[in-house]
Amino acid sequence: MNLRPFITRTGTLGAIAAVFAFSATPAMAQVSDSATVNANAELLAVTPPLSVTGTSDLEFGSLNIPNGVVSERFCVYDVPANGTPTRTVRETDTLFNVIDAVLPTPSNCDASGSFNPARFAVACSAATPTTFTAVIEDSGLNNGFILNSDGIRIAALHKGATNNGFVNSTISNTIVATCPDGFTSGTTAGELDILVGARLAVDLGAAANPSTTAGTITLTATY
Repeated sequence: MNLRPFITRTGTLGAIAAVFAFSATPAMAQVSDSATVNANAELLAVTPPLSVTGTSDLEFGSLNIPNGVVSERFCVYDVPANGTPTRTVRETDTLFNVIDAVLPTPSNCDASGSFNPARFAVACSAATPTTFTAVIEDSGLNNGFILNSDGIRIAALHKGATNNGFVNSTISNTIVATCPDGFTSGTTAGELDILVGARLAVDLGAAANPSTTAGTITLTATY
């Protein structure tokens, strides 16, 4: 008996059955989804804090006018800004060369009463180097006295300090000081005081006056 045809048909049927069996297995499809959102922020333009307030005038005290014994002489008075408790008095010629500094001088240059530098309170950005510039505007050039910008003095010190706590000082109209960060004892973060001293030259043409305004002092702070 010839079994080849049967075997062949049987093999074919088995193969077909295997194909159907494989096809019947369900396929596992990949499932995914996504979404997108924005990343938002409010960006603010913040100006570093900086303000200057004048808290006290520069006071020279009571000053003598030259007595005229010697012509063309000035009595020159300096008020310091570095806490030195001494007001400087000198007699000079018209070019401000010192003639005498022993009081009273031949022209009777002398001073009495209390004196103080100008004082400004500053609020600034902590730990930030800040430039301070003082400008004098003289009002007495034709009135017998000169508020001399050559004699300007400026000092930075901790808020409320007097003869100590100096951050920096100079014989100039400009100073750079770092605004306190508050970590040092006796300091206030973001606050300091600026002292400004000056020189007043008085000549024979000045009129006696118990309250003379010799000029103004303006302090500007910049980062």
